[in-house]
Amino acid sequence: MTSSELAPLLSLNNTLKTTAAEADLVDSQSKVLDKIRAQLQDEPLVALIGSKGVGKTFIAWVLCNELDYTYNTWPVESLSGPGAVVDNAPSERVDARAVRAHCRLNNVSNCVFITDHRMREAKTIPTVTLRLSNDEERSIVHRWENVSNRALELTSTSILSARKELNQYQ
Repeated sequence: MTSSELAPLLSLNNTLKTTAAEADLVDSQSKVLDKIRAQLQDEPLVALIGSKGVGKTFIAWVLCNELDYTYNTWPVESLSGPGAVVDNAPSERVDARAVRAHCRLNNVSNCVFITDHRMREAKTIPTVTLRLSNDEERSIVHRWENVSNRALELTSTSILSARKELNQYQ
C-alpha cells in the first residue's frame, strides 16, 4: 500500500487516538478501566490482557488523554510521567519485572502493561482481562464509521473483520 492509500486508515486511527475519552468506551471497557484504576491504587504495575481487537490500546489512549500517562510500545527505552502504558508487551514475567524496576528508577508511579496473553508465572502482578460482547463490537465498528473523515460503509460487525475490511477499503 502506498502512503496515499493508507491515509484514510491513518486518519481514522489518529482521530481515535487523539479523541479517546472515557465516554467513548463500551460497558466492558469502562468496567475494565475502573478495575485498572482500583488495582493501581495498591500496585504500581497492572497487566491488561485480552485478545486482539477488544480495545486494549484504546483504553491506553484514554489513560494517556485523561490521566496524562505516557504511551510506549515494547520494547521500552524510557518511561516518564506520573503513569505509563506499555503496549504490545510480551507475557514473560522477567519482562514485566524489568518494566516495574524501570518505573521505580524513573519515578513512574503507575504502569499498565498491555499484552494478548496472561503473564506467565506472574502471580504478583494484578491482571485485568478485557472481553467484548457481540453488541459491543458492533457499537465500536459503528463508532469507527462515525468518526471517519471518509464515508465508510463497513459490512462487518466484528472488530477483527472490520479491521480486515478497512485494510482492503482502498
